[in-house]
Parts: sequence; structure tokens; C-alpha cells
Amino acid sequence: MIDSLDLRNPPPIGPTCGVSDGFRSASPSPARLGATYVSLNGALRRAGEDHGQARDATGLRDMQPDWLGGRIIVSALEKSDGSYLDELLRRLPETWAYDLVFRAIFVAWFLFIEYHVIRSLTAYVEAHGATSDPVFIANVLARSAVVLFVGTLMAFVILRSRPISKAPGVLPRLTAFVGSYLMMVLPMFPSSEMSLPVGIFSAVLIFAGNGLSIYVLFWLGRSISIMAEARRLVTSGPYAVIRHPLYVAEELAIFGLFVQYASAWTTVLLAVHIVLQFRRMHYEENVLRRTFSEYEDYARRTPRLIPGVY
Repeated sequence: MIDSLDLRNPPPIGPTCGVSDGFRSASPSPARLGATYVSLNGALRRAGEDHGQARDATGLRDMQPDWLGGRIIVSALEKSDGSYLDELLRRLPETWAYDLVFRAIFVAWFLFIEYHVIRSLTAYVEAHGATSDPVFIANVLARSAVVLFVGTLMAFVILRSRPISKAPGVLPRLTAFVGSYLMMVLPMFPSSEMSLPVGIFSAVLIFAGNGLSIYVLFWLGRSISIMAEARRLVTSGPYAVIRHPLYVAEELAIFGLFVQYASAWTTVLLAVHIVLQFRRMHYEENVLRRTFSEYEDYARRTPRLIPGVY
């Protein structure tokens, strides 16, 4: 394995290096190209070590040193059976660059959500003006809690550590994304008529669900995952009570929103969402069980969602 290029002692030039009639070929071989990637990767790694404090502050301390995927590229190019592309695609998620790209995608998505939530909150306040109406106050608090939750989630996604294990395949990722954001389409349906108590009940659920979600996020910290991934096994705080407290907190908020748009169609939507969430839990538990030997004992002593029941 080549960690750096020594220009004072270049590798010997021979037939395998593409030399013809005393001239070096202008097109490098795949192996030499891979070695160049490894060299760049080593240089980036050494540069990163000189900035350890900055790297720790941005949540990159736990990342693997294969920044550009040089070793992975070389490993893929060494495949002699023509499967180098399959090998490269399979191992690409192990690189720091891949992780950084997906962090950026999630941050862009959260910024999009945050913008629309803030815009909705502002429009709601402007439409109702200053009033002491309890439903208005409850709704402002509920929407403000959503803004804080999305902002907190975005911050921890930026700072989170690299995953040490992931669920294989596309289905767990698709399930996680659709399960997380399917209920965002609820405002596209006609709102239902609500009495004063029901309106306050809905707003309280949204406020409580988002507030509890923020609390759980601070216990998860840099271990937060949206896809089925393992970073660190958290078993303290709310995770000592149930194994999936963030799901419970989020479902409180989602049910509060559902009340505002309750209908036959939105009930079907809610049922699909719940099925997907249970599949997410299944994928996540499999990853944690495979990654942490202590997870089996933790799962035996800690209920899944409801203490003493399930």
C-alpha cells in the first residue's frame, strides 16, 4: 500500500508502466491512478492531524482517514474479474467524502423545511395579530417548537460522528426517508373543523412532542441517525426507559398534526406511516444488534416503546 509519493525515488519504469520507445505513456495505468489517489488521501490525512481541534469542533474526529477513498479505489482496481465497479460502488459509502456529501444533502433538506415552517409561523401571526386567544397562543408555541426541533436536528446532523455500521441495501434507506417525512403532506389536505378543546389538544401534542424530541436529541448527541446506522449505543436518560424514545416523541407531534386534518384519507396515510416506522425500528435494531454485543442485554431489560407493555 502506498501512503505517499516519493518524487526523489520514483517507481521503476517498465513495460507495465506504459513505456514505449523510451517515452512514458501519457495515459497512466489504473493502478498508478489509484496510487495517486492514495497519496492525495495521505496528504489530506496528515493535514487533518495538524488541525485536530478544528476537526473535533466540526464533528469529524471519528471519521476514517481514507478521505478521498484512495485505498478503496486501489482495492477495486485490483479486481481482475471485471467487478471493480461493483466493488467501488459497494465501498464508496465508507469514505469521508461520501459522508460529507450526504450531510450537505440533509442540511439542505432541513433548511428547506425550516424556511417553510418559519414562513408558516410568520404568516399565522400576521393573520391573527396580537391576541390573547388560547388557541392562537397554543399554536404559536407549537409552531415555535417545530422550528426549534428542526434547527436542533440539523445541528446534530452536521456534528454527528461517522457511522461504524449501516443496514445494507436501498430498502432501509427508502423506508427511513419516507417514514420520517410522509406526514409532511398532511397540510395538503383540507383541515377539519375543531372545537376549542380539540384545537388546544392538537397544539399541546405538537408542542409536547417536539419539546420531548429536542430533549431526546441532546441525549443522542452526535449518535443521531436518520437512516438505519450505528454510531454509539446510548442506554442512559430516556433510553434507559424505552429503546425508541425519539419515535414516541415524534409520534406525539405527528398525531397532534393529524387531528387538524383528520379524514378517511389521512387515516390511511397515518396507518402507512406507522407501518413504515415499525420497519425502521426493525432495521435499526438489527444494525445495533450486529454492531454492539451488549445490545441484546439492553433489549431484554428495556421495553421497546411502552414501559411494562411493549
